[in-house]
Amino acid sequence: MKLNPFTKKNTGGYYAKVKAEYEQLSRELAEAKQQLPLAQADFDEKNRLLRAAEARSSRFTASDEEQAARSACHGAKEVLSQLEWRIRELDSTVTPLGWVVHAPGKLETARQTIKQLKQRRASLEGDLEKTGRVIDKVEKRAEQLRQRIADETVSASQAIADAEGEIAMPDSLMRLESELRVTETALGDQKRKAEELQRELQAIPKQLNDARSSFQHSRADVADIELREQLHLLMNSIARATAAAHESLYSRPDNKYEIEVPHEYVTAAKEQLDAELSAL
Repeated sequence: MKLNPFTKKNTGGYYAKVKAEYEQLSRELAEAKQQLPLAQADFDEKNRLLRAAEARSSRFTASDEEQAARSACHGAKEVLSQLEWRIRELDSTVTPLGWVVHAPGKLETARQTIKQLKQRRASLEGDLEKTGRVIDKVEKRAEQLRQRIADETVSASQAIADAEGEIAMPDSLMRLESELRVTETALGDQKRKAEELQRELQAIPKQLNDARSSFQHSRADVADIELREQLHLLMNSIARATAAAHESLYSRPDNKYEIEVPHEYVTAAKEQLDAELSAL
């Protein structure tokens, strides 16, 4: 994806400005966070020195050493407090800027996730259908083997009953029993495979819902960016309207202007949004 996807002519550079500010403040935040453990260590050391100086001082009179240590400790504490406050301030500013900067990338990621999940669902459905056919075939073979074993067992039992001495177990019966064991093992493997496919397939709907939700949220952010990219074309007219409204009635704000979107435009926009989502 391009670094700035909003590079069309006649845009106001809103995204570029936000991105530049985000990158600058992110660097400042990273630097401040790197300085934090150093500032904390410096305060801890100066606080330790203060406690040691207090222990050596008189109970009633602070020594020069203790006063110097206390001053140094307070200074280190002030530096640490200011750094912590700066980190909180930068965090609170960088986070919403990041939502704007990362919106196009998140939108594309959600778009690709939806496509991949749909492809995976189709693949799983195909594998599950194929595995079902294999299970049916193997179950049919297992049932045939059981019936043949039952028939062979009856014949062998009758032969043993009719024989006057020892009789060997028929090779055919032993082969059938061996084949049945292998067939039942294969059947169990295929059923476990089908269960695994079914579990993965059942998880797809929730994953799709999550991806669609992410897509819709990111699309809303990108739509807001696109709107702000074009607002500069109307800003002079908007500013004139708000200033005039405020001038005529002071209770109306001079920095806000509300408009009502015609119903037919909203309906068309919703249809377009639905079509975009369905096309994924």
